[in-house]
Amino acid sequence: MAENATPERKETLVKEAGQDSTDKETFRKLAEEKRKAAARKRRRKKIVKWSILSVVLLAIAAGITYWVYNLFFVEEVIPDMTAFSYRGPFQSAVSGYGQVKANKTEAVTVMAKGELLELLVQEGSYVMEGDLLYRVDDSEVRQAILVKQDELAEIQASLDAIYEKIAKLDVYAPFGGKLLDVKVSMGDVVGEGTELATLVDDSRMRLRLYFSYGYEDEIRVGQKARVSIPATMSVVEGSVDKIEKVRRVT
Repeated sequence: MAENATPERKETLVKEAGQDSTDKETFRKLAEEKRKAAARKRRRKKIVKWSILSVVLLAIAAGITYWVYNLFFVEEVIPDMTAFSYRGPFQSAVSGYGQVKANKTEAVTVMAKGELLELLVQEGSYVMEGDLLYRVDDSEVRQAILVKQDELAEIQASLDAIYEKIAKLDVYAPFGGKLLDVKVSMGDVVGEGTELATLVDDSRMRLRLYFSYGYEDEIRVGQKARVSIPATMSVVEGSVDKIEKVRRVT
């Protein structure tokens, strides 16, 4: 069929055949390039995977190595701590053994003889200071008190008399006046009732007069009177101080 074709037809067929060959070669090259590109891509993925796995394994190995190194070869560093010191007295303790007793113990006793009348407590009772514990018959003691009180009264009376005498050893003026007729001097020994001197108050004078009972109704206490003193030729005023009715014996 190609042999019977015209030259132009032959040339066209040749061109078409050549074109087909060129297209096939191009397709083959493209397919080869795609295959190579896919192969390169697969290789890159494998390289990345192995690289990541290698890095992870290296990191794990480095961590284990660092841990083992720190555990066995590196000395532990203890951080510095800040503390405060205080200065105080030195204390020491001494131990020993002994018996424990009550801090205060005192025997309860009776201070006077007598019959026990009341027992207000018993053994084991708790009491307060001042509580009544026992009551003893005090009749004998009270009788002794009465006897001593009588003796004390006598002694007190005697003592009072002595004190009274002591008080009388100092002689005081009973009133104001002039001391006359002194009978003692320094160093004299005097007895009870000895007259030492005479005290006179001549600022006021007393005149004792006797009148007949015939004037009884004319004289009364408080009545004014005039007294004439011949020695001084003077007259003084006075009053009746007291009236005594006496029997005059001649």
